[in-house]
Amino acid sequence: MVENQPQKRQSRYTDKELELINNTFLDNAVFVKALRKQLIQQPMSDVEKNMVESTVKGDVAKVVRKIFIPELDGDVSLTNLTDVHYVATEDRSPEAIYFDIQVNRKKFEFLEQQLKAIEGGDEKIQLDDFVNIEGIELFEVCVNYAVRTKVLGHVESNLNLAIVLAGQKKETAEEILKRLNADSAK
Repeated sequence: MVENQPQKRQSRYTDKELELINNTFLDNAVFVKALRKQLIQQPMSDVEKNMVESTVKGDVAKVVRKIFIPELDGDVSLTNLTDVHYVATEDRSPEAIYFDIQVNRKKFEFLEQQLKAIEGGDEKIQLDDFVNIEGIELFEVCVNYAVRTKVLGHVESNLNLAIVLAGQKKETAEEILKRLNADSAK
């Protein structure tokens, strides 16, 4: 018989990954902006390109990929499950669901390309092409505009997530108690 004991909360990120996030993103606005430029295809100086290329490799590249394109992980705690293929389906028409599927697919195809581009991959898909409406069917125009909006929002929100994660303090239970006692004594 298995007892129903509370499980220890498991983050999407291991302690090693959180340490890499901390070392990479904490108080490093220049790098964060350079990475954002890379991910959304904005002009970059040689210094910015070199900074991104020299930083985002090895284990840092893996954790950056996990931030922007996380894989489904059934071992995370109940509130941390993330599925990049998630599309809301309840009370929606098949056409609306199909639209969201297309947007999601293109968004992650673009982001995958941009992460590979850091290591010298091609940038065949251009973010600016998503605003081109000439000779494109209405459905595809709408998908493309939504993709552009979603890419920009995804990059910005996940960079902010990395900054927040980098700023978290790692405290033991004793350290938390000591800090709380010191705060209440003031």
